[in-house]
Amino acid sequence: MAMIDHAPESTNEYEYAVHLENYHGFLHVLWSVVALIALTLIMLAIFFG
Repeated sequence: MAMIDHAPESTNEYEYAVHLENYHGFLHVLWSVVALIALTLIMLAIFFG
């Protein structure tokens, strides 16, 4: 506990970096899903249109 209280800046930066990584990973997954749906719709339009 003393370590964390001794250096709050480094832990905050680390937690922020981890949060940013999770956010970027989430955005990547989100865009992958959006792209997959778009491609599926385009394929359906080509085959059935």
